[in-house]
Parts: sequence; C-alpha cells; structure tokens
Amino acid sequence: MKRFYVFLLAIALLALPQIGMATVLNYTLATVVDGSTPADATLTVNDESTPGAIQFDLEVIVDPNIGDLRGIFFDLVGDFPEGLTTADIYGDHITDKVIDEDSVTGTGGGNTINPLGPFDVGLEIGFSGMATKKGMEGDIQYTTFYVSNLDGALDAEAFENFAVRMTSVGTVDGDREGSSKLGTVTTTTDPPPPTGSEVPEPATMFLLGSGLIGLAGFGKKLRKKK
Repeated sequence: MKRFYVFLLAIALLALPQIGMATVLNYTLATVVDGSTPADATLTVNDESTPGAIQFDLEVIVDPNIGDLRGIFFDLVGDFPEGLTTADIYGDHITDKVIDEDSVTGTGGGNTINPLGPFDVGLEIGFSGMATKKGMEGDIQYTTFYVSNLDGALDAEAFENFAVRMTSVGTVDGDREGSSKLGTVTTTTDPPPPTGSEVPEPATMFLLGSGLIGLAGFGKKLRKKK
C-alpha cells in the first residue's frame, strides 16, 4: 500500500511541468496607411474563456472618430497549421472568410487592406454601408469571433500582424465619409502574469490531487502505528 501512494504522488509531480498557461493579449490598432481618416481600435485575443477556441474581441475606439468595422486580417505564427479551414472561424458578424497562406489582401465587397499585407486570413465583417442588411445590423463598432484551437494546436500567441479595415469613419455627429486601414501599434498581456503563473489543466489537477490524497493517507497510517 505504501508503494501505491508513493506511485500516485510521483505521477502527480511528474505531471506538473505539463501545466498549461492561459494567455490574454491586447492589441492597439491605429491608422497606418497614408490618406486614411484617423481611427483607432482595440483587439483582445483570449485562449482561456472559450473551451476549444480562441476568442477575438474587436472594438472601435472613439478618439475622436468612430467607424464601421468591415474586415480584419491576420497571420499565423510559424508554419501554417494543417487542417485550418473557414469552418474553424465563426462569429455573428462574419459574412465572408478567406484563408490562403501569405496571399490575402481582401475578401471582396470593398473589404480590402492594400497596401498592407498580404495576410494568411481575411474576414469580412457585416455589409457595405451603415444600414441594416439581410437582417444584420449596420455600423458595427464591436464584434466577437472565434477560431478553433484545433485540439490544442493553436493558442492566443499563434496569431500576429493584425490589420483592420474600417469605413464610414468620422466624428459621432459628423458626415462620416472617411475610411481607414489600421495596423497593430502596441501589444500588452492582460493581466501581466507573475513569473510562473499557470492555469492547471483538469487532468493535471486530478493527478496532483490523487498524489496528495495518497500522501495524506500514508501519513495518517504512520501516525496510527506510532
């Protein structure tokens, strides 16, 4: 019995290096293309809140202009993941999706990002114009979409080089006849994790718990013998 408890504890300790770390990354995007009307947006990439997927939250910032989100483009870090298809990307405001490694500069419908890019992925958000169309609201200033983590192959840090296409840009009470192409200008981690901060996976916690319970039982037996 003693050996059994020691065995459980050993398994739990060996599993500790496998504990995963959840990541939340914040990106600030601003107009980077000459001739564009100045605009700003924020993007949060979160791999801890939605099981099986990475969550993306894109929001227009009033500073002082606002705009209608029309598209977002991005790359994947390193080798392009096998098995990633348009079906792995979804969201209520996504109206078109293009995946083509290092080749995407637009999705059609006015959602183009040149001279930025090309990118690996391009997503169209909503429809042209600020009016409601096909049952979808116009003038979209906040949207959430998701990318499958491909059974753990992708996380928040697997994406880079974000760019956003925005139309109907202008002040809240102005004519809003401008347009903008935004690129990443800053990146932060939220919240900044302390060194070694980790979020244990359920299986790892089970193993660790089993080992600790076994150790406690073994200690109890020793006390009884004494």
